[in-house]
Amino acid sequence: MFWKQSHLTQEHLKKASKIERQWKKYIFPQQPVKEQKSVESITKAYATVGLSPSQVIFCESPYAALGYILEQLVDDLDQQLIEKIELYLSQYGPDLNSQLAQFLVHNLGIAIRKQSSQTFGEQQSDVLKTLKNPLMDYPERRWSEEQLVRLKQRLQNPPLKRPLTELVAKQVGRLNTQMVACLVHTLQRRITDKAVRSQLRKLESLLKHQQFSRFVHRLGKQLSQYIAYNHCVHPELWSIQGVWWEFCITVLNCKYDAEKWAAFQSLTAQCGWILPYTKVCFVCARPIKLAFDTGERLHAEGEFSVLYEDGYGLYFHHGVALPQKYGQVKPEKWMPTWLLDEDNAELRRILIQGIGYDRMCSELNASEVDSWQDYTLLKLNELVDDIDGQSICLLKMICPSTNFIHAIRVPPNLYSAREAIRWVNWGIYPEQFEQQS
Repeated sequence: MFWKQSHLTQEHLKKASKIERQWKKYIFPQQPVKEQKSVESITKAYATVGLSPSQVIFCESPYAALGYILEQLVDDLDQQLIEKIELYLSQYGPDLNSQLAQFLVHNLGIAIRKQSSQTFGEQQSDVLKTLKNPLMDYPERRWSEEQLVRLKQRLQNPPLKRPLTELVAKQVGRLNTQMVACLVHTLQRRITDKAVRSQLRKLESLLKHQQFSRFVHRLGKQLSQYIAYNHCVHPELWSIQGVWWEFCITVLNCKYDAEKWAAFQSLTAQCGWILPYTKVCFVCARPIKLAFDTGERLHAEGEFSVLYEDGYGLYFHHGVALPQKYGQVKPEKWMPTWLLDEDNAELRRILIQGIGYDRMCSELNASEVDSWQDYTLLKLNELVDDIDGQSICLLKMICPSTNFIHAIRVPPNLYSAREAIRWVNWGIYPEQFEQQS
């Protein structure tokens, strides 16, 4: 039997646009999600896939869920393991540093994973995802393939998809780095030795300060494997898929699983991030504020770009995550001296953009020592290093492809831009560097 090929009409396209507008309200709800409705949605979704969680815990932000999970898991860890860790830390001495976080993640990670299954049940990475497709048959057989492909592409890849995907990825990245400090903070409650607790507080502070470093980011990604954050359900991304499913169901009259479709709609409308276990399910509220720039990148000046009802928020400047020190201040009030202490190259670039090259040179009383092509060697005459007593030097670079201005600190005993470039490039002269590229 052959399917009769049908064509999409203007009426079909109008209905598609209407459905897009309706689902956008789920992506950016006007009102905060309600705890009771979120819990009901989770219970219904679990029942649809044949499960019944003994407990649904509502959290006002993903960070609140993270804190609750780590608190429970660390509190439930075997006392002998805690004593071994305490003994090791007491023998380590007073010079705790961020490398110790690596030791803690390695030694606690596997134990946390085992404890996770006992406390919350197994992680259900696929159970709720089975709700993502409620269709029982597909429209491709009945409709003009070329038209349908174009429409499906449009509905499944709207302009909102990229900023929303970026929003999720950026939040996950920040949570991963914050997770390591959160683990160290929670561990302190199980430690009886006062000296060790004091050292852990220092380590916690150090990790918070270094949360934008690659080292802490890698540790956070490793730690996230031991809890459910790498199996999290993100309903804001599901909402994009929901536009296509509703069009298939209501306009193209595809057969569908009514119970699964109802559960899908309820989750996307009533829930924030979901961390599913078999015994317990954590459901989070959605942000009460999201701010983007004209390029659809997360952005706000002097305030949170992402904010939750419990006060947890994240700062972004044109898509780049900022620490609180920078994010809570408007760019015109950023201090040029911050550049000298900032190790992260991307953050240095953002600071230079925000401060402006002219103000940076003026306020730091910079004089040009030498230049070579797009590179300029600068000396900050009034800014002296506390260690060697010499004026601090910067190499200014202009990226030819983006015209972004970068600046990196170089030794004060360099007197030519070409030598400074060689120092930055680990002993390779710029001509050799170009040849190797």
